[in-house]
Amino acid sequence: GILHFIAVASLLALPLVARPRLALGLGVALILLGMHVSHPFFDQPWIHWLGLMTHKPTTDDYVPIVPWLGVVLIGIAAGHWLQGPQAQALRRYTIDHAPARLLAAAGRHGLIIYLLHQPILFGSVALAAAP
Repeated sequence: GILHFIAVASLLALPLVARPRLALGLGVALILLGMHVSHPFFDQPWIHWLGLMTHKPTTDDYVPIVPWLGVVLIGIAAGHWLQGPQAQALRRYTIDHAPARLLAAAGRHGLIIYLLHQPILFGSVALAAAP
């Protein structure tokens, strides 16, 4: 699921944090690989996690390494770019009003929100469906 992907992607991406150009190149390559390569060999359940199978497994929480690690790697490159001088114009936008501060706080606490949203949704549905 998504939590497994986040853990694995964090470990795989760590060596590329200091190499944004390589991260960008590999990220684009992984996305293109995911868009254009599939093979029945990868239909075996033990390697579904790679993402190169010919059909999606029957689950709603499927986040394969290919292509999604590519998105993480492009994010590393984007983070470096946003810290460089070429993104100076973007820095003038600050978080000085309540909706933006709320959105920033949600971004900093995304895992907690992710873990809490299901019990809240299930509880809401149970209350709404109760006679």
